[in-house]
Amino acid sequence: MSTVSKIPARGQCPLPLASDPWYYGYRYAQIVAADGTATLEQVPLTLDDVLFPQEGDFIVHTEGHLVDIIADVSEPGKKRHLQLLGYKLTRTRYKPLPPDAQGRIYLEAVRLWAGVTRDPRGGYDRLACYDPETGHEFGDYTAVLEACAKAREQATAAQRRARAAERKARTEAHARAQAEARAQVQAELRAGAEARIRELETELKQSRSRKP
Repeated sequence: MSTVSKIPARGQCPLPLASDPWYYGYRYAQIVAADGTATLEQVPLTLDDVLFPQEGDFIVHTEGHLVDIIADVSEPGKKRHLQLLGYKLTRTRYKPLPPDAQGRIYLEAVRLWAGVTRDPRGGYDRLACYDPETGHEFGDYTAVLEACAKAREQATAAQRRARAAERKARTEAHARAQAEARAQVQAELRAGAEARIRELETELKQSRSRKP
């Protein structure tokens, strides 16, 4: 019988210390300064970075924490059936890492559970990651991408509506300003005409009064 470390129960897994930002590892990122100069700086990884790594990421695997999981596919295609197999690295070799009662394997390095779930849309098995505190699924990669794409579309549509409303407001404000300017000009012309009429009437009265 293989000897393996006891897997922490869900809800009892300690989370990374907030004082250790380098817990998961690091990557080099290009940082652009205010003057436009770009430098490569070492930045810490987050749990999301570990779940969706990039080329060149250095993910920390401390001794006794390195776990490999294999999704064994028995029926490929739409009827795909997966079996999750786990192996833990010891000083000399990999030893089988048995899953829990729900078929999940605890990944200590990233503080989450990996398991298999049935995709409600496609009807096939897929890998899933679960929160060790709540047991809830983090969300499959496809769903996350679709949600991000939908959020971007909604944000773009909202921006278009805001720009259209702004253009409409500017157009209406310009039209109001033009109408007010025309009204002002018309009022001034009317006032000038009325003043000229009064002047002519006064001159006419004076001319009549001077006649013998």
